[in-house]
Amino acid sequence: MGLATLPEKNLLVSTSFDYSVLVWELDEVREIKQLMGHEAAVNVANFSNSGELLATAGDDAKIFLWNFHKSTSSLPSYDILNKHTAKIVDIDFSKDDQYLASASWDHSIKIWNAKTGKLIRSILGHDGPVNSVKFSDDGQYLYSAGYDGTIRYWRLSDGNEVRTLVDNGWGI
Repeated sequence: MGLATLPEKNLLVSTSFDYSVLVWELDEVREIKQLMGHEAAVNVANFSNSGELLATAGDDAKIFLWNFHKSTSSLPSYDILNKHTAKIVDIDFSKDDQYLASASWDHSIKIWNAKTGKLIRSILGHDGPVNSVKFSDDGQYLYSAGYDGTIRYWRLSDGNEVRTLVDNGWGI
């Protein structure tokens, strides 16, 4: 379903319909860990910019925030973020690793504190499932794309929409 890489640590992560998250050694492409916990297909994975955290999300409406830095065993510790009510199809870390954004088919975007796992804000505005989220480079804004054919531009400080681009069939 999804792939994420962390070249600095020679890691590749794959997500799957079989509810698993596999961690691979990138050079030899051999499986080194299996991360289990999701209760449905896992759609997406994304490493934080520091490489300490791995977020995975899926059809079970949960985000697993795996902490590779705090791990005391061969498997990383994790927190479960579970405020969505439908499948999660995209996630993104802010450049400073302070925030995690999630896009869900429950028509919402959620902004989380990536360090504590606490929900900071829910953003509503799309008329249908939200398929993609991406932080701006300066971390002040968030972009989202939805099934409603719009790309929306949000100010993170208050969650308000700044602008909407509508696909009129001729491109944006």
